[in-house]
Amino acid sequence: KPMAQTLSGIKRSSLDQVLNLKDPLYTDNFEMYFPILPDLVQGAAGDNAKQGLRLQCKTATIPGISNEAQDITIHGFKTQTAGRTVFTNTLSVTYMETRDLVIQRTLKNWVNVVRDFRTQVSVGKAKYARKGYLVVYDETGAEITTFNLINCFCAEVQDINMDGSQAGLVEVSATFRYDFADESDSSTGSSMH
Repeated sequence: KPMAQTLSGIKRSSLDQVLNLKDPLYTDNFEMYFPILPDLVQGAAGDNAKQGLRLQCKTATIPGISNEAQDITIHGFKTQTAGRTVFTNTLSVTYMETRDLVIQRTLKNWVNVVRDFRTQVSVGKAKYARKGYLVVYDETGAEITTFNLINCFCAEVQDINMDGSQAGLVEVSATFRYDFADESDSSTGSSMH
């Protein structure tokens, strides 16, 4: 059966086209990890800290990018032009906590290494910032892409809400900051930026 022609000249989508789409990307097919943590962050947890940050990560955000819009107003007319391209520079992550509080303790240590709350002294960015990786997989487990988060560090660990009226899992929400996200296309091995 021929497809209906629209006013724009583009034919309307068909069932055959929809059936030929690739499989969808699922939200649980990812890993977020830091292969090396700052020396003072791991503390007594040791490798359990790195393992916990990888295995207990429940949610993470794929980095976005935007152009800063610039208004041009002249002779009563307003137009838009694109300014510089910038990253969001923040990554929101949620972890499932275990009874040893390894996630909260590790992340609070990291925030404190960035700038000690007692002295407001920092060890310097070279010692507290690390490369983070957000790896996205397809439904077969094959790596699709990796976001290399350059100079990433933990900037905030949110309060943990406890609730005596019901049993529930404890989650730790944290915000990481980074300089930029370099995306690597796993199919070609090339950098996307």
